[in-house]
Amino acid sequence: MEFLNRISKFAFVALLFVAMASCQGEKKAEVPASANMPKQANENMTVRYVDADTLLKFYNLAKDYNESATRMQNQFDALQKAQDEKLRNLQASFAQKQKNNVYATNPQQAQADQATYQNAVVAAQKAVGAKQEEIAKILEENQTDLNNKINDFLKKYAKEKGYDMILNKAATFYVDPKFDVTSDVVERLNKEYTKVAPKKEK
Repeated sequence: MEFLNRISKFAFVALLFVAMASCQGEKKAEVPASANMPKQANENMTVRYVDADTLLKFYNLAKDYNESATRMQNQFDALQKAQDEKLRNLQASFAQKQKNNVYATNPQQAQADQATYQNAVVAAQKAVGAKQEEIAKILEENQTDLNNKINDFLKKYAKEKGYDMILNKAATFYVDPKFDVTSDVVERLNKEYTKVAPKKEK
């Protein structure tokens, strides 16, 4: 029986995007206002799509953040295991004193040990909870950073290529594979990515 309630494990899940970039040319004098209206569904649009799962699998920043999340999970598991072990050792020590009739002859010692155990439980719960909050904050920061970098790149990429829209494949029923730009996006993202030390990872 564990002395601490098991904390649900977390996974680094990077939620992606449906990035849409409207690419309009420079405005010219005396252009009718209607010319600047959004294109309708029946007008010609240049649309491409990205497979988010593939992007996350091969984008080096996403891989680094996943590795960081795994290390932090291992640290969390080790901390929780150590705290559980401390409580088990205390309980074993108290059980031995009980067996040796220490508490029968010294009630004050029984009260003192009971208080020691309760304090140890509270301290263990605080340590585990603090670590969980710390890791959750880092994961959230990493996820936000990943999303921002991908979205910012796709906006720039769409404008450069003259695409009106870049869709997430998962949000569509069917798209002809010839419109898949995932490989090109991953390649260029990785060219721009400079690996840095994980933020605030302890």
